[in-house]
Amino acid sequence: MIRASLLVVLLCSAIVIGASSAAAGDAPLTVAAPSLAASTLQVWATSENLANTATDSRAPRLVVTGNGTVHAVWEEEESIYHTSGGSGPWSAPAGAVLGDSPSLALDSSDGVHMTFVSEIGGSFDVFYARWDGSGWTLPVNVSVTSGVSSAPVIAFVPGNSLHIVWADNTGGTLALYHGQSSDGSSWSTFPIPNGTGTTPALAIGSDGILHLAWQSPDADTGLDEIWHMKFSGGSWSLPENISATPNETSTGPSLAVAPDNTVHIVWQEALGSNTAIYYSSGQLGDWTQANDVSGTLQSAKFPALGINAAGNGFLLWDEGSVIMGRELYAATGTWAAREQVASDVFGISDPALFLNSNTVHAAWAEEVSAFNWDIFYSTRPVCGLPADVDGDGDVDVVDIMLVASRWRTSCDNRDPDNNPGTPNYEARYDLNDDCSINIVDIMLVAVNWGERCE
Repeated sequence: MIRASLLVVLLCSAIVIGASSAAAGDAPLTVAAPSLAASTLQVWATSENLANTATDSRAPRLVVTGNGTVHAVWEEEESIYHTSGGSGPWSAPAGAVLGDSPSLALDSSDGVHMTFVSEIGGSFDVFYARWDGSGWTLPVNVSVTSGVSSAPVIAFVPGNSLHIVWADNTGGTLALYHGQSSDGSSWSTFPIPNGTGTTPALAIGSDGILHLAWQSPDADTGLDEIWHMKFSGGSWSLPENISATPNETSTGPSLAVAPDNTVHIVWQEALGSNTAIYYSSGQLGDWTQANDVSGTLQSAKFPALGINAAGNGFLLWDEGSVIMGRELYAATGTWAAREQVASDVFGISDPALFLNSNTVHAAWAEEVSAFNWDIFYSTRPVCGLPADVDGDGDVDVVDIMLVASRWRTSCDNRDPDNNPGTPNYEARYDLNDDCSINIVDIMLVAVNWGERCE
């Protein structure tokens, strides 16, 4: 009874705030509240230097097993290095194999699988190796082509099927190749029909369908677009143009598949002299309009996306001297506020992540001194509270005030009073994602009153 009465009072107060805003010529009312320049939703753990060497370390990749053991690999001095830990002390970094461009995947038994590129006798091929609990198995040549193989990615399909996709110029132009194996020792490989391009990204749905995104020039404009196809029933679908921006270049996709098998894709989109991170979601033949989720005037690049078993997602990207992130809420399909993950004025890049049920695991490369890059790692809890718009870990009166102060702002009328200093439309306050902030959004906060991140 007390909770219901409180909600009535809060809603009435919110309506008064909104009505006052409307009476002021549709100008939103300024409400004193914490700054949201950087979200305080969850605190990132103090970062750890995993490499800590005098040589350059780049391109980290992560997986996390069910018991919490983190496996991290990265490029260093023409080798791929590996360490494990997280739930306990980290093992000493050790050279795993000769090569670069690592990619990791977990199987249903928490086995760790890796693909990478290595040069042997002047030939660049894609290789596979598996972590056996104490070291890496001998590499197996997967591609075995006469051309240059590059940018491999790996995924595991339930039923003991390993899949690797890579780019290869054997035919004279960059084309995508697909390798399959049931044991990691014997591989069947073939070019993907209609799959020309590079920088493939690979993910598996709960239905066992393999999804692929990559970049390739549009036949009409010659500018790179982001494409998608799926592998089901032993064959690949026709490619779909996801970015569809004929006047701009779209590159570097990352994708993840939610438990309901909705595919989520992010990529780097050229916007004049800058770049932004664009996002679209959907399934074959039905995709949302791509939109900018980085929300910055700085150049945003190198996106990395993950989605957990609850459907909550997290996105990392590089913004020059900072790694930024945003959480994607499964309940509403909306994005939380931007948050800073790490910073380094000398340089920071190559974000990577692994998202499990309750934790974001992040890694990146950081320039610790002139021309010396190391690999850093940090974590933060996954929250999943879309009504917590101020990002402090609970839903309270401040969240209601922040939504109410944007009463009657919308996608079409973001700044009614033409004053960027007053509250304007932002997607995180539009809880039902209908491009209009109104009483429904206030109610969606109110009914979640008292919810907290644990």
